[in-house]
Amino acid sequence: MYPKAHLLNLPQEILESTLLLLDPLDVVSCIKACGKLRSVVYNEHTDYMWRAMVLNLFDDPRERAEGEPAPDTVDWMALLQARIRAREVAQSILPSNIVRRSPRLSLKPAPLTPPQPLHQDTLSVLPQILADSARPSAAPSGAIIPRESKNVLFLEELLGTAGRQSALLGSPLTPGRASISSRLHALHGLTALDLVSPRIRGVAREKVYTMRNYGLASFWGPFLAAQKGARKPDWGMLESMMIVLGRNVLDSRDRWSLTEEDLPAVTLDRSRPYTQRREEEAKAVEGDWAGVQGRWYRIVSFMDYNDLWDWNWSGSGPKTLDGAFEVVKLMTLDLQVMSIGVPPEDAVSDARPPSSPSGSSEDDSDFHPPSSPSSPNSDTIELFDHAGIGEEELDDADADALDHLPHVHILHIPSITLHPGGFNMITSSDRLPSARSRKHPTIYFSGTSTGHTTDPPVTRLRGRVDMGEDGSVLWRMTSRFSGHSWVSEGVQIGGVQSQTGVLATWSELEHEDHGPAGPSWIWKSRSNTVAKERRDFLAFDQQ
Repeated sequence: MYPKAHLLNLPQEILESTLLLLDPLDVVSCIKACGKLRSVVYNEHTDYMWRAMVLNLFDDPRERAEGEPAPDTVDWMALLQARIRAREVAQSILPSNIVRRSPRLSLKPAPLTPPQPLHQDTLSVLPQILADSARPSAAPSGAIIPRESKNVLFLEELLGTAGRQSALLGSPLTPGRASISSRLHALHGLTALDLVSPRIRGVAREKVYTMRNYGLASFWGPFLAAQKGARKPDWGMLESMMIVLGRNVLDSRDRWSLTEEDLPAVTLDRSRPYTQRREEEAKAVEGDWAGVQGRWYRIVSFMDYNDLWDWNWSGSGPKTLDGAFEVVKLMTLDLQVMSIGVPPEDAVSDARPPSSPSGSSEDDSDFHPPSSPSSPNSDTIELFDHAGIGEEELDDADADALDHLPHVHILHIPSITLHPGGFNMITSSDRLPSARSRKHPTIYFSGTSTGHTTDPPVTRLRGRVDMGEDGSVLWRMTSRFSGHSWVSEGVQIGGVQSQTGVLATWSELEHEDHGPAGPSWIWKSRSNTVAKERRDFLAFDQQ
């Protein structure tokens, strides 16, 4: 044997290239057994090997969409450790899967018998992998130029089997599930089991159409009970909405005139940020970080009110909603940005809208709930109560933001309509902008909703898009139809400009006792065509 014919005598560049052919866990095994190889990976002068191992498996986290700030620094070792740890925990949930472990990655020993409960903190890395995926670019026309994402491929492989989907995503039938499973399910879309199980569809309907699941605390939307006024997504509700709407779309799509690329769908690829169509440069609005400007589609699902009553209040209704009848309506939305960061002048009104007998048109009162300043049961809400904020709660940036806020508005709203921001285009979040909202200021928009078998066929709408404290993209929209004012509250699944779109709860603006509510889905058009459907109602073959 020649003394120099040894692996460790090869140049460092070749040793690095050789190690990069291995899975990160195998690299850890090598450096644990050999000090020379360890010095190649743990080089105090450079993080090259950790960076290279990350970029072997994942998209470059430094790449961002236009206008999105890139991270100042990346801790490549910590990033890789967190993601591989999440992969190993996810794989170990299947009892038949023998998973390798490594002290270097600080992974706890895995049992080879029954699966352990989901580790939410560890698995919460998985949605972040999707959020950090490669950003597709756009052609001058606004069309998205496809770009393969290593992050999406990583997640698709992890969730690629029915067994792994059952273990990681589960379904609304699974008792005591962690919220991370519901979130992953909402991002992933329908599983093979979702497509064939009538009970899964029924349980999802039961959650979505049970009216006691909505109220003041949840902002009448798919949100957890409010804490300090913050809207945080209720992923269990969003998962059920995804199942209900996803199955309804599959039953309805053949009667729609939409192209294949415009049909709504939830997939991991569509659920990554910046995958929705962008506006042509001539039509784009500067600062429209959510891509609101342009054409959108919307479907609204609802039960017959008699069936809704029987399920919620009759006391003698059906025991399940497995075979419930739902109506699905398709609409085209044309949205225009009104203002960014500063509420439009007519966003708030304390005046009662003119009544129809006085000769005013219904359009004049599209966005004003029935209220009266002189109403004996009215509550006064001061939306810009600067005096109510203690100096100790403000930092310098917050204090500067308050100095530039619009004039104080006083609203008089009957207590029955007292809903945090339900109708009102201005809410308490405008009063004290957070760090996130300063980077992503509120977008106020207006537009029209066009139905194809409705009377009138065109209705006006208004809304706003906010960045939540946890990075969620929150939508609120109001409209008037059939003599009623309606409000929708929703979350954009996948984050900023995700092609999956917005899952929202619609309800009556007044929120009177026994008022209806249901799910809706809003997504941006990729072809700019007007959606049409051949008939208004569809009787499903409920299974």
